[in-house]
Amino acid sequence: MVNLLLKFLSGVGVFLFAIYTIDNAFGNEIKVSSKTEKYIAKPAVSFGLGLISAAITQSSSAINSILTTLRDKDRVKEKATWFAVAGSNVGTTATAYLAVMQNASIGAFFACLVFFSTLSMMLIKDDKIKRAAMLVSGFSLIFVSFSIIGKTVPELVNILNLDFLTAKNPFVPFFISLFLTALCQSSSLISVIIISFAKLNVLSLTNAIFMIMAANIGTCSTIFLVSVGKSKKSFRVAAFNFIFNVVPTAVFILMYYTKMLNWFFVLNVAMDTKIAMFHTIFNLGACIIICPFIGWMSPDGKENVSNDAKFTNKNTARKKVLYGRKMKVRSIE
Repeated sequence: MVNLLLKFLSGVGVFLFAIYTIDNAFGNEIKVSSKTEKYIAKPAVSFGLGLISAAITQSSSAINSILTTLRDKDRVKEKATWFAVAGSNVGTTATAYLAVMQNASIGAFFACLVFFSTLSMMLIKDDKIKRAAMLVSGFSLIFVSFSIIGKTVPELVNILNLDFLTAKNPFVPFFISLFLTALCQSSSLISVIIISFAKLNVLSLTNAIFMIMAANIGTCSTIFLVSVGKSKKSFRVAAFNFIFNVVPTAVFILMYYTKMLNWFFVLNVAMDTKIAMFHTIFNLGACIIICPFIGWMSPDGKENVSNDAKFTNKNTARKKVLYGRKMKVRSIE
């Protein structure tokens, strides 16, 4: 029993270390030039950057934490930051598809790359090549962790009492998933575990999708922790991330109980693939629900209006001063 738990925790540890390795491969210093800032200000660009970054790093928490810091230093506009947060939530769904691939030959291929990438890091001195090798190592270790977790989960199911997974009330696994995600700070890890349980048919599709939605909310705790002690700008980014996940969750739960998701349940697709698909559908749905209101919610427009008002007031004051001076000159004459 103890050995089995240690194996499971080792798999979890490898997964978290893989994410840490990928994050470090990009370096700690992030600089945004004025030209880049103008380019990023475009909604489609900022959304795409958030999506790609999260898909590569396998961690929306890491990307959102970086965005919070950049916004706190006023290096990125509020509206662009929010679109990037939306993109990162979509990008992190890639992990679920990687978990589905863990039994495929392509998964074994990527897992074995850790040997060659680590060897390159040891022998080659060029920093750029080392960073690239570090990125490949982190990506490869993700598949190694999937293999470890996938082998230990079936044995854990036979030993542990996991009745909550088959609870008739889907809110039981919902809140457990929310708590575990907030605790481990990784929705990607929870989604991997959910898919592993689903493959063993010990988790219904209903409970699985409720756990996926809860994991999205639970991961919001990371960005709130990052925003502590920072300005209101960073807190607004954390608040937006929370709204981005909570509101769509309420909408999808309502859709579930009104039978509007029945089409999804009857799809002739493997259970693990269906869960991965729902994770993507949920986050794309969140974009459709929330993104049209970003322009209205973002204070960027208000800041521009206030700045214009200040500029106008300054010009008016200057005109009054100049007009007063002219009147004095005329009176003297």
